[in-house]
Amino acid sequence: GFHGASLTAVHAKGVRANGRWTGERLTLGQVDKLLPADDGEPFSLPDIAVTLADASMRLDTPWGRVGLAVIGQGNVQRSFAGHVAVRAPILVQADCHVDAVQGQLQLAIIDGAPRIAGPVGFDALACPSAEMRLANARIGLTAEAMADLSHWSADARVRSGPAHIALADVSEFTGEFSVRSGDAQQVEADWQVSALQLGSPWLAARSLRVDGSGGRKADGGMEATGTIALSNGRAGQDSL
Repeated sequence: GFHGASLTAVHAKGVRANGRWTGERLTLGQVDKLLPADDGEPFSLPDIAVTLADASMRLDTPWGRVGLAVIGQGNVQRSFAGHVAVRAPILVQADCHVDAVQGQLQLAIIDGAPRIAGPVGFDALACPSAEMRLANARIGLTAEAMADLSHWSADARVRSGPAHIALADVSEFTGEFSVRSGDAQQVEADWQVSALQLGSPWLAARSLRVDGSGGRKADGGMEATGTIALSNGRAGQDSL
């Protein structure tokens, strides 16, 4: 018989697959049987040449079901290039939910390290416990990770329509965010956030800007520092 056989190339057209992401592990159902067994070594992509055309996946995650449509080709461990369309009717985390998520992302894998870039948007975000609502958000996203996924970083430019946070309303929200992982599950972030036509019972302003940095420490604690700047600010009725 044949011994030591291995899968070295995949050509897939019109494939429909189901997958699950647990937050720590990705499973792909029957596809898992074609991939190398887990040997306890750090994560790495398989050394397989792949050509995908009209391939799609229904991916179940802790936050909801996501639809992915993928085209691309190359060796997924060394030099893969492709395009991923993302759709999710609703994603939920705690009591927050995001509606009508969609994205068009370019995917590249160079020497095992994945990188995605492109626009992502959603129709509405709501977090009742935080009294936060955000409408018509558009995000320019770039994210990349090391080959073993031990470290990652992401940058995003955000613009939205009307927003409500606690007792404050704004006509437009924009922001720039940079997030990166560290050792021992540490996460560091920097942000510049601006809001136009701020209105609340205590304060009104033509614009508000918040610059800051912070993140999650190794012990799980959170920390943040920053500055706030107002333009044409004035006290609201309830502050008088």
